[in-house]
Amino acid sequence: MPARASAILLLLVALQSAAIELPRDADKWFEVRADDIRIFTNASPAAAQNLAREVLRMRAAIGQVTNLEVRTPVTTRIFLFADERSFAPYRDAAFPGQGRAEGINGAFLSGEEQNVILLRGDAANVDRTVYHELAHYFVNNSLPSLPLWVREGLADYYSTFRVSKDGIDIGLPVDSHVTWLRREPLVPLRELVSVTLQSPMYNERRRAGAFYAQSWALVHYLLRGNQERRPQFFRYLQLTNAGEPLHEAFTAAFGIPYAKLEQELRDYVRKQTIHYARYTLDEVKIAEPPRPAPMPRDVLLYELGQLVSSLDLGLAANAARFFEAALKENPRNSSAWAYLGRVHAQLGRQKESEAAFARAVEIGTDDGDVYFLLGRAIIDRANNEAVVPQAEVLKARAMFARAVELQPDSLRAWQGLAVTYLHVEDDLAPGMAAAQRAIALAPANELTTRVLGLLRERQHVRDINTAIEIANRGQFAEAVAKLDRLIPTIRNQQILQDARKLRDDMAKRVKR
Repeated sequence: MPARASAILLLLVALQSAAIELPRDADKWFEVRADDIRIFTNASPAAAQNLAREVLRMRAAIGQVTNLEVRTPVTTRIFLFADERSFAPYRDAAFPGQGRAEGINGAFLSGEEQNVILLRGDAANVDRTVYHELAHYFVNNSLPSLPLWVREGLADYYSTFRVSKDGIDIGLPVDSHVTWLRREPLVPLRELVSVTLQSPMYNERRRAGAFYAQSWALVHYLLRGNQERRPQFFRYLQLTNAGEPLHEAFTAAFGIPYAKLEQELRDYVRKQTIHYARYTLDEVKIAEPPRPAPMPRDVLLYELGQLVSSLDLGLAANAARFFEAALKENPRNSSAWAYLGRVHAQLGRQKESEAAFARAVEIGTDDGDVYFLLGRAIIDRANNEAVVPQAEVLKARAMFARAVELQPDSLRAWQGLAVTYLHVEDDLAPGMAAAQRAIALAPANELTTRVLGLLRERQHVRDINTAIEIANRGQFAEAVAKLDRLIPTIRNQQILQDARKLRDDMAKRVKR
């Protein structure tokens, strides 16, 4: 993907944007739900079902080729607009003030709560950047700690994914990369594999082209160009994701100097033909997506309201119009009440927010997202207090618990449940279990890792205090034994230092 400044990648900015009009009463929309993929369209039902097949096949193909876990804990919502007229207001809202939205036919927005894809259905092709970013998400779900060249190379390798009546093509050449590589000298391989997010090669436009092109070429060569290197590449992925230093991982996986692989890559990019993989539709099996269902107008307004609120923080008031319109159509749409409560909170309307959330609870629902929003609203209010009210935290915990009961694969609900254990003097084991469940769903999520670390530190402090209580009863040997079991599990250096000192002091008392 040439440069992160690409106009396709959504950049959120909190600017006030022009209002987006409600859909016309005569507009007909359809929905397809397939696993964690949801597609909404005002184009034809057939277009929605075909798109569902294509996205599911891409995900299945990545999983089949790499053996990665590509099912994600975050819902991907895809809005397929029939034409420029219906697409333009949402596209323009995604790029406020940039003056370059015209001509963009596809956009991808990734977030902790959901992924959003906007597509113009009458455009010739979905821009490959959408596939690039989807590939990032699917790969990161399994291997969050890969070197940057691998992450970008894999994403570009899958960015040219193509489905036709003849089969599925993976690894088609990226023409701009091929042109660059045949015209410019290669970057030394040791330098390429060491690039990080802070490196000039990644951040300077002039040099980024070389980084993306060569990363794509190296991944392509290791996956398609040399069958001997393919298993070595997968070994390299395992080692680097496990934290093995880059150069040690390279030596252990490939067993050759950088110069040798660099020469192989140079020979590869100079070939006249670069091969790609073709699979038959039978080889990449997917369950047939459900038939598209017509969307009731209140559901349509609710979903579009969610989309509007996710595109730009300046559109909160606009999103409220969609939720209010949905509730005029169906006053018992508890999801619309919950999201309206969230928008009121964003606008500083505390009284209206609490009333909307109360109405959502009163109606009741089997939508776990509603209970997540209720729990988060309670936590947000509590965090504004000088002292976090324990009763409020427990109330939020009950909401998150209900959310995970309804949606066991909801990353954010498990995260919310874990966070409540940071605010209450309580048994921490359930909180750590909730955090571990969230990490199992999304290993790359930094928030969950941080929450689990804080919970473990709090538990370590409690265990050290228990050892002190044991020692105060004169049972120094038992206290030392408890600290001996505890110390190898401590990662916080200050806590570790305190525990070791305490252990040594107690050990001296045992010898007396």
